[in-house]
Amino acid sequence: MKFDEIIKSISDDFTKAWNDWDVDKMKNYLTDYVIIYSPKIQLVYPDNVGCKLEGKDQVIEYWKQLKSKIENYKVVQLSVCKDNREVKTVNRVVGSDIIVYETFVVNEYGKIEYLKYEYE
Repeated sequence: MKFDEIIKSISDDFTKAWNDWDVDKMKNYLTDYVIIYSPKIQLVYPDNVGCKLEGKDQVIEYWKQLKSKIENYKVVQLSVCKDNREVKTVNRVVGSDIIVYETFVVNEYGKIEYLKYEYE
């Protein structure tokens, strides 16, 4: 399988795990030292003005708590663009006009070490 196909597969599988809210499966795609940026972090941690979390356990705990703050936040992936190990996706939240811009970087083993979300 070519690297581009692997990246597309990771992106598709991660999106499916998100839509199924399968935190255990999402966890498998992360490095132990993953860094995530998202304005949604303040929904769970209001004092986190940097909207940044570090470490797999912290990210997983955030996602578990986020589930209670947002309902039916499924997305449809509109596009995937890869530049070396950086991947940018554009997603639309199902049933809304909200667009989610996701950037992630994978290591040489295909594990996500950086995630950033922006919303429009």
